[in-house]
Amino acid sequence: MEERVTELEIRLTHLESGLDEITRVLLERDRQIEALQREQQRLQLRLRDMDLTAGGAGSDAPEPPPPHY
Repeated sequence: MEERVTELEIRLTHLESGLDEITRVLLERDRQIEALQREQQRLQLRLRDMDLTAGGAGSDAPEPPPPHY
C-alpha cells in the first residue's frame, strides 16, 4: 500500500511540474501576442499617417499625370 502511495506522489509531482511549465509557456506566449498586437497597431497608424502625408494616395481621387506629359 505504501508503495502505491509513493508512486502516486511521484506522478503528482511530475504532473505539477508539467503544469507549471505549461503555465510558464502560456504566459510567455500571451506577452508575445500582446507585444505583436501593439506593434501591429503602431504600424497601422504609421501607414495611415504616411498615406495622409502623401496627399491621400490611397484615396479614390485620380493621380495627376507625371511631369513628362
